[in-house]
Amino acid sequence: MYFKRLELVGFKSFFDKTTLHFEPGITAVVGPNGCGKSNIFDSIRWVLGEQSAKSLRGSDMQDVIFNGTDNKDALGMAEVTLAFDNRSRFFGFDHDEVAITRRLFRSGESEYLLNKNTVRLKDISDLLLGTGVGAESYSIVAQGKIDLVLSSKPEERRMVFDEASGITKYKAQKRETARKLEETEQNLLRVNDIIAEVKRQIGSLERQANKARKYKEAFEELKIKEVNQAVLQKKELIQKKDEIINQLKEMEIKETELLDLIRKQEESISVRQAELRSLEDSMMEVKNQVLNLDNLIVRNNEHVSFNKQRLIELDSNRSFLENQIEEVRVKIVSDEENLNNVRQEYEGLRKNIEEKSQVLTQREAEINSLASAIKASLDTIADTKRQIMDLASKISGTKNQIADFTNKLHVFVARKKRLETEKVKVYEEKAVTQENLSNITKEVENIKSAVNQINEKISSLKNQLQQENAFLSGVNIDIDNLEKQRLSLESHKEFLLKLKTKYEDISESMNAVIYLDKPPQENMSGLVIKIKEYSSLNEEDSARLGISGLKISGEAKPIELDTQKIDDKIAKIREILEANKGQKKAKETQIEELNNALNLLLCELRNQELALANKESSCSTITEQFSKINQEEDIIVIELNDVNREVSVIESNMLSFEGVLTGLNNEQKKCEDSIQQEESNISLNSKL
Repeated sequence: MYFKRLELVGFKSFFDKTTLHFEPGITAVVGPNGCGKSNIFDSIRWVLGEQSAKSLRGSDMQDVIFNGTDNKDALGMAEVTLAFDNRSRFFGFDHDEVAITRRLFRSGESEYLLNKNTVRLKDISDLLLGTGVGAESYSIVAQGKIDLVLSSKPEERRMVFDEASGITKYKAQKRETARKLEETEQNLLRVNDIIAEVKRQIGSLERQANKARKYKEAFEELKIKEVNQAVLQKKELIQKKDEIINQLKEMEIKETELLDLIRKQEESISVRQAELRSLEDSMMEVKNQVLNLDNLIVRNNEHVSFNKQRLIELDSNRSFLENQIEEVRVKIVSDEENLNNVRQEYEGLRKNIEEKSQVLTQREAEINSLASAIKASLDTIADTKRQIMDLASKISGTKNQIADFTNKLHVFVARKKRLETEKVKVYEEKAVTQENLSNITKEVENIKSAVNQINEKISSLKNQLQQENAFLSGVNIDIDNLEKQRLSLESHKEFLLKLKTKYEDISESMNAVIYLDKPPQENMSGLVIKIKEYSSLNEEDSARLGISGLKISGEAKPIELDTQKIDDKIAKIREILEANKGQKKAKETQIEELNNALNLLLCELRNQELALANKESSCSTITEQFSKINQEEDIIVIELNDVNREVSVIESNMLSFEGVLTGLNNEQKKCEDSIQQEESNISLNSKL
């Protein structure tokens, strides 16, 4: 496996598409400063997943996109493709070439592609994990960073070795697995808490479910009853409609009868008019007779006058005319009788004519009055029928409106009942939730108090542990110092014994005067000298010291030559060591007990913190639920107020329309009574 090809488009100084081919072996990129050598290195790190803009010598990741020059515009995207030779199937892909591509847009969006297929950054990291290839791997070493490998800490060097040996991949998998396992344990704890919480809520939830089930059944039953009621109301309305239609048919029959009656009345009026004309003809004949009688009376009067004149004339001829006078007298008497008879007949005829005229006038007045009354009655009947039709239409419309209002009222009443039920349910739910919230809040406060107490205990234990560890460290230091002293004394004793054994047969001894640059710290019984140089004493020193010999210079160390004192010191040190070791063991036991207590407290603290987190999560959930319940309650109250307002409006409208309907029914009754009265009048007039 090796780098096969590097393609750059819009990355830093590479405006045009640039392709670099790498062959097996060593490939070197050379060029003057500023030609883009470091940009090639940065592009390799970038395509392998580098996320730090500073590592790429920039302040922002968008700085890797070509920003333009005087001659070239800025680009909106940077793209780098790095191809690997995979003929050895190093990457586990069934392809001879594995190409990793990274794109970055100025909008901040980025893409990763593996063999032209979109993937995640994690997929690229997992692919390169353990291969030694990566943005931060040991195979990518930046300029001036070579000495970091040499001066790195053992832990950092171990990471390089792990990467080279391929262990990093498994360590990463181990960390990921451990993280997932820890998350799973946390989730299990949370699930257990949730299960416990749900178990506590099962009873109330079952009660709520039963209530909801009963409510649903009651609601379905209510819907069925409302439908049945609506069907019954529809049947009643249809029945009322049929009754109104039958009433209309009866009214039409009555109208037909009234029309027949009017036609009969008109025929009767025609007969009466014919009789009136006949009476008028009779009256004309009577008038002609009266006129003839008047003429006869005038002629008789003239004849009487003529007879009187003739009587006067004949008075002179009385004798001659006595007979004639007697005849005339008889005739006059007869004429007077006839005249009286005619006058009586005239008076009778005149009275008869006057009576007939009065009767005729009365009949004409009655006929005109009856005709007017019949016409007025017919007009009244027609108007009343129209009024009845209008009233029937209004009554039907009013009943329909009342039925609509009744249906709406039933709907709103049902909705009101449902809302009131939901309101009671919400109140109960709110009370339960509030109680749960209060209980959980108390539990949270108790847990927080317990956590604070545990933290105080942990802090106290840590302080105590710190003191005990400090004391133990002092004891260890004392033990180490005593051990060193013991070993030094034993070594010293061994040295003296060897020295005594080795040099006890030496008989030669020399007198010596020793000068030290500083006094010893304690009394000494012997001295060990490491000779650095020596020389003969001069005459002055020999004279001053009273000896002749050598002058020796070197390092001198005082030693104890008395082995018994050394044994005493060793025994004393051993006693102190035994005491210190016993104290150390006691302190270690005490520290172990404190550590165990601390671990128990830490475990309890973790459990309490988990319980606290779960309770706070439950508290947050219940708070959200409480907020939702409050919102539902507000919505229900608003809807209930709207429903009450609608019900009030509908009831007011129904009362108004029922008043209107009562008025219309009364008016219709009056109209029907009026029609019956008019029909009675017409019937009476027809009989007349």
